[in-house]
This record gives sequence, C-alpha cells and structure tokens, in this order.
Amino acid sequence: MRTYRHLWFYLLVILMLAWPQPAFSSSQAAQSQPLRWNQKSRFLRLGVDDGLLSSTVLSVLQDQQGYLWFTTSNGLSRYDGYSFVNYRHDSENPDSLSSNSLHALIQSRDGLLWIGADPGGLNVYDPKTDRFHSYRHDPQNPNGLPDDSVWALLEDRDGNIWIGTRNGLSRLDRRSDTFTNYLPDADNPRALAAPVINRLYQDRNGTIWVATRAGLQRYDPSTDDFTLFQNNPDDPNSLSHNSVWAMLEDRHGNFWVATRGGGLNLMDRATGTFRAYRYDPQDDTTISDNNLWYLYEDRSGNIWISTENGGLNLFNPLTETFIRFQHDPNNPFSISHNDTYWITEDRSGAVWVTSRYGGVNQLSPVFQRFGIMRHTPGDRSGLSSSDVYSLLTADDGSLWVGTFGGGLNHYDPQTGRMRVYRNDPADPGSLSSNKIYNMLIDRNGTLWIGTSGGGLNRLNAGSRQFVAYKRNLDDPAAFRTNFIFSLAEAPDGRLWVGTLGFGLDLFDPASGTVVERYVHDAEDPHSLSEDTIYDLVVNSRGQVWIATARGGVNLFDPATRRFTVFMNRADDPASLASNTVNALYLDEKANWLWAATGSGLSRLDLTTQTWKNYTLKDGLPSDTVMSILPDGRGNLWLGTASGLSRFSPADETFRNYDVQDGLHGNQFTFGAARNPKTGMLYFGGPTGLTYFDPADLKDNPYLPTVLLTGLDLFNQPLRPTAELLPQSLSFLPKLSLPHNQNSLTIHFTSLNYQISSKNRYQYMLEGFDKDWSPPRANREAAYTNLSPGRYTFLVRSANNDGVWGEVTQLPIEIIPPWWQTLPFQIGMALLIAGLIAAGVHLRLSQIRAANRKLEQRVAERTAELETEIFLRKQIEERLHEQLEQISALQNELRHQAMHDALTGLL
Repeated sequence: MRTYRHLWFYLLVILMLAWPQPAFSSSQAAQSQPLRWNQKSRFLRLGVDDGLLSSTVLSVLQDQQGYLWFTTSNGLSRYDGYSFVNYRHDSENPDSLSSNSLHALIQSRDGLLWIGADPGGLNVYDPKTDRFHSYRHDPQNPNGLPDDSVWALLEDRDGNIWIGTRNGLSRLDRRSDTFTNYLPDADNPRALAAPVINRLYQDRNGTIWVATRAGLQRYDPSTDDFTLFQNNPDDPNSLSHNSVWAMLEDRHGNFWVATRGGGLNLMDRATGTFRAYRYDPQDDTTISDNNLWYLYEDRSGNIWISTENGGLNLFNPLTETFIRFQHDPNNPFSISHNDTYWITEDRSGAVWVTSRYGGVNQLSPVFQRFGIMRHTPGDRSGLSSSDVYSLLTADDGSLWVGTFGGGLNHYDPQTGRMRVYRNDPADPGSLSSNKIYNMLIDRNGTLWIGTSGGGLNRLNAGSRQFVAYKRNLDDPAAFRTNFIFSLAEAPDGRLWVGTLGFGLDLFDPASGTVVERYVHDAEDPHSLSEDTIYDLVVNSRGQVWIATARGGVNLFDPATRRFTVFMNRADDPASLASNTVNALYLDEKANWLWAATGSGLSRLDLTTQTWKNYTLKDGLPSDTVMSILPDGRGNLWLGTASGLSRFSPADETFRNYDVQDGLHGNQFTFGAARNPKTGMLYFGGPTGLTYFDPADLKDNPYLPTVLLTGLDLFNQPLRPTAELLPQSLSFLPKLSLPHNQNSLTIHFTSLNYQISSKNRYQYMLEGFDKDWSPPRANREAAYTNLSPGRYTFLVRSANNDGVWGEVTQLPIEIIPPWWQTLPFQIGMALLIAGLIAAGVHLRLSQIRAANRKLEQRVAERTAELETEIFLRKQIEERLHEQLEQISALQNELRHQAMHDALTGLL
C-alpha cells in the first residue's frame, strides 16, 4: 500500500513538472500589488476645447519639474493642471520648433527635452531659456541625421541619444555632437533589418532593442551588430508578427513585445522564444486587439497596453487576464477613443493615456473613490432612470433602487446584473407606478414599496408579482391617497405609512387594511402637526419620530396616541432649525435625534429636549440637507443640495465632497441607504446615485510642489531671455531687480493633477508680509512699490484633499538707486565729514586770528589805559601835593592870623 502511495506521489511530481508553465513565475506575479482599476473606472478628458493643440496626441511625458508635455500633430503642449502653454513652429523665430507634426519625446538627464518631428528632424528644448534648436537631415552630410522624420528616441545609460527615423537608426554623441548612423544592408544579416524604426528601448542589462517593421532587433555595442528575431509561421514559439511597436521589461525581468498584427508577446531572452497573447472574440478577458502601439508598467506592477482599435488594456500578471477600457459614446467618463497611443503614470499615481483621435485621457485614483450608477442607454447593468428617489439594501447585499419615473431596480453587486421592474398597464401583477418614493423590507423579508400615484406595493418574492394597496374612498379601511412617501415597521410587524397630504396611517399587512389613521387637527395641539410626512423612525419603545414637510418633528406615543411637536421658533436659537424636515436619524446610544432640514442639520438632545443647529457658516456645503446616514465609524454622512458632507459629531467638523471628487452630481434627494455588512453607503439624486465605503476614502497623499511659472513687472510679462530674467523663474536662484522695477507679480502653480481645481495656495513675502495669505485658489501674488532691500518670497500649496506640501522659496533683492547704495552713502558721509572738518578748521583759524587781534587790541588798550592811569595818577599826586601845599598854606595863614589876633589883643 505504501509502495502505491509513493508511485502516486512520483507520478504527481512528474505531472507537475511536465505541466506547461508561464514564462514568468507565479511567485513574481504574486508580488504585484492589487489592481486599483476596473472596468467601471472613470476617465477625465482633455481636448482642443481645453487648449490642447490637437486631438492627435502621440506621446506624453512628465518632466523633472512635474509639467506634462504632449506631442501633437499641431505642435507641443505643456500642461500644468489648469491650462496649456503651446509651442508651434514660427518661421520668423529661429528659436521655435522646426515643425508642428511631432512624434517622439524624451527628457535627458540634464533636463533637456528631445522632440522628434515628422518632418522636421530632431528638436531640443531648454526649459531654462524657453528656446528650441534643431538637428536637420543634410543630404550632403553622411554623418548627419539620416532622415527628417524622427519616430523614436532613447537616451542610453552613457548619455548618448538614439534616434529612430524613417530611414535608419542614428546615435548622437553629445560630447562631440556627432552622429553615427546604422542603415539596412541586404548583404549583411547583422545589419539593421528595416529603415523605419518604430521604437527604441534599453533594458536593465544595458541592451538596446530596436522595434522595426521587419522584426525585433537586439543591438550589441561591442560588435555594432544587430540580432534579428522574426516571425516563423512554422514555429509557434517565434515572434507572433514582424511589425514590432513597443518593448517593456517589467519589474520582475519579464520582457514584453507588442506587435501590430500579432498581439502581445512574452520573450524568453535566454532562448529567443516567445509566448503570444492574442485577441479572442469569444473571450472578453483576452486582449481587445492584436494591433498594439505601446506598453507601460505602473507602480503597482500592472501592464498597460494601447491598441489601434480596441481601446486601452490593463494586463494583470496575477491572473494573466486583460481588463478592457473602451469608448462608449453614451458614457462621458469612458475613454475618449479606441485608438489609444501613449501611456504614462504621473508622480501622484494618475495614469495618462493619449489617443490618435481623441486627445488626452486621465485616470485619477482620487476620482475613483466614489462609484456612481446612472441610466445609460444600452447598458443593461445601468439604472432604468437616473432620477433616484429611494434606496434600500437587502440582507444578501443586493441593492434596491427606486427611481422617479423608471420603476424599481434590483442590483446584485456580485454579478453586476440589474433587474428592472416597471408598470405594465396590461399586467395587474406588475408594479403599480414607476415613481417610487420609499421602500422597506420587513422582518419577514417582504419588500414594500411606497409609490407616487400607485399606492403601497408588496413584492411577492417567489412569483415576482406585486400586490397594490390603493386609495378606496368607499372602504374606510383603505388608504385615502395613492401617494405613499415614507414607511417604518412597528414592533408588532405592522407598518407605519406616511403619506403626502393625508397624514399617518397604521397598516396591517395581515389583513391588508389601515387600522389607525392620524391627521392634523388645528383644534388639538397634541395632534399631528402636518399631514405630509417625509420620514419615519421607530425607537426601541415603539414610539414614532416623524419628519414633516412644514410641521417640524413629531414624536408619536402609541400608548397615549398623542403627538409631541418640535418646531422652529424664530426667537429661540435652541429650537429646530427649520420646520421642513427631510430625514431623521436616531442615535439612541448617544441619546440624540438628528434631523436633516431645509435650513441645516439639527441635533435634539433627548435628555434636555434642546436643539443645536449646524449651518453653512459651520461648514455645511448647503443649508438644504436631504438625507442622513451613519457610517459605523462615528460619523454622519449628509446628502445636500450642494454635494456630500461628512460630519464628525466628536469635533463638530465637516468634510465636503462634490462632483469634482467623483460624485454623480451635487444635488441629492431623499434616498440613502447603508449596507451594515459591507459598510457601503448609497446616496441618490436626480442624476444618479453615488456609492462608497467610508473606510476607503483615503486622502490624496501626494505632497504637491509649487513651481514659479512667470514674472510680471508693472503688469507686463517678462520673457526668460530678458535682461532682468536670464532664465525661467523656476530655475532662478535669486531675483534681482532695480529700484524702478519694484512693482511685480509672481505667478505659480502646483503640479498636482488630481482635481487640480481644488488646489489651494498660501504665500508671503518675508520682509514685507507679517503672515501667510489666506488659503485660496488664486495662483499669483502681486506687490507694488517695494522699497529697496532683501526679501524672500515663500509659497506653498495644498492638494485637493488639503494636504500641504513643501515651501518653495525665491530670494528677491530690490537694488537701491546709486544714490542709496552703501559706497555712495559712505562717500557722501566722508565728504560731508570732510567739509564739516574743513569748515570747523577754517572757523577755528578765523577765531584764533580774531582772538589774536583782540588780544593785541586789548594789550594796546591796556597800555593806553595804563598810561592814562599813570598820567592821571601823576596829576592826582600833583593835585594832592598842591592841595597839601594849599592846606599847609591855609593852616599857616590861619595860624598867622590867630597869632596876629592874639598879638593885637595883648
């Protein structure tokens, strides 16, 4: 027994080893990341109306700065996410393109763009100077460019430029600026096989591969020989077709070859054998066309293939199957044309696809975050009408979609199939009306449908027949109207039915009758406040919360049969925001009731019985809130008249999305549903429905860089060749301007191509501004009459999801006039100081001379005074002597007189 087991084991091993294996290993394939794209992925288009020079676009490249460049049949277009800058041949400008009919495009490592023209030769563009120069074919120069029709370009690892033309292959040695040409030679089997070169490619080993119309060639630089691989009708392992148009070495080392006529080939370079993948009209998982143009591997390891008539293909190495993206004239989000050509993936992860007749297509990952469904003629998996009024998810994960005019749709997400139920006047078992207001699946799994004009419908799951319960004025147990707007199930299995204009009914499914009816009574304050009911919610105690068209919110207690009314009061900000209430959500865990109203979002605290309102000024995109759903992650999602909004009750913040983010439209209706198993949310509107998983709504992680794109002086654009702007502003390390050129406008852009209209910018001029400017979409900054000095211009941008990137800086100097320069000011200061010193010296000299004169005059006067004093003193002395003599004489006379008198008496 053990022997037989060993035999079976060895036999199994032999079978496994003998079983045909793919050329690339499953372990390699398993390393590929999951596909981000599917057949419902939506394309955005750019064409002539957007500024593109032509709808025939033959290549696309994202340059080192981040710009996207497109070669067209009418010139070269550069795109920055907002608009195109176009370059065309100008016979009066020697620095322009040599031709407008352009093909190949590459950027060399030094930043130059190389453009192949047909005719027009080889053009080289320098982004720093914004100028072109060209290499042209000269019949008199055998060592020049061999032909003026350039179809293929390659920069090899040594920096040489390889040029594929319609008349041979050429290699440009950039150091010597000389060409080496390779031409077909019928006598040399190791020469170039055909004159027309379709594509050039260098693999990781440095081998150069040449795609010709006579097969695939491998170039050996050591011998200058070419090895040819061709189709052999007798060898199934040979190349599938000789017209080769593209090559690609994927991340796992697999080498792919695209042909025009034989589909896709996987080459084993060691053996020189090929495995072909061809179009099979009976299998839609095969490649869509055998005529291929180009191959591209994205960052996830998926291989993109452009075709001549089959649209775009995405090859999944995991399953070896192809996803087709083809043009649908009824779908504006399909690829623009089935003749696709060039493919690239930009730095943010968006895929760009050019077309020979349909312009440019973009696949943006951000735009795919939301799925949409709408009516598309001829699409059996589409809706019967885009006017979606009601949505309901079933336990099996399927989706019921009630439309307003197109009947009832039942969609199975697993199969992608849609089943439509419509009214058929000849069939009494059909849906009674094609206008659906609301739906409900009861505890028994029965589907109930409230219609406009057709009463209440019940779907018999087995027979797929409908039973209608309609208005019958002769039957007191029948509805009083055929307009059934809202439904809710009571704890006992009966249905609460809200009508348009006829109040609230309690319907018994067992008997098919209305057992209770409640309408507004103006004399009774505890009656229903309004008879048009938009929404119904039953709480855990069996009470019914009621949203009315003009009567606010009602709470009905079946035990007391009384209504408690909550209405807006203009003088009370803690009341309901509006009496028009479109939808309700009851959060019994938080003890809150949420109301979507015509004037914002309202929250009722069931404990305090007070309301708090959120409006446009708090962050809502619109005050008209139509629907409301929880996401199971603590957030509320709101369908409004201006897009979709996510509200976080924890921090009371809103995050808004609109049609630019991928919604079906900006306007939403009452219809909304959540699948509790998958977490998927569905919101309906008059132009379709939007569905998404909130857990998958990741912000765009791409950090945008800002490029400075232009400079205006006194509102006049400045060319890079101008004296004041020697090269393009984005390459300029510093901007220096004279004092009389001090009113400037700086233009800038953020090269985030995913919903670029939502990019926001902030800037400031250090040395002038005190803070950043408010975030805005404007892409220019203007400053007038800047004083001489040094400044630094700072600018940054946020992408479509508000993620801010790095700051771009530009030092700016306003050069002062010569009379304000430091040397002049120092010279003037020295001159003034010298003049002052000279003046001071002169004045001091004058003062000293005056002092000397004064001293002399003082001395002279002093001498005169001294002489005068001396003379006066002598006079005084003489007078004194004379006075003394006179006095002595007088004394002597008196003495003599007295003597004489005495003598006479005696």
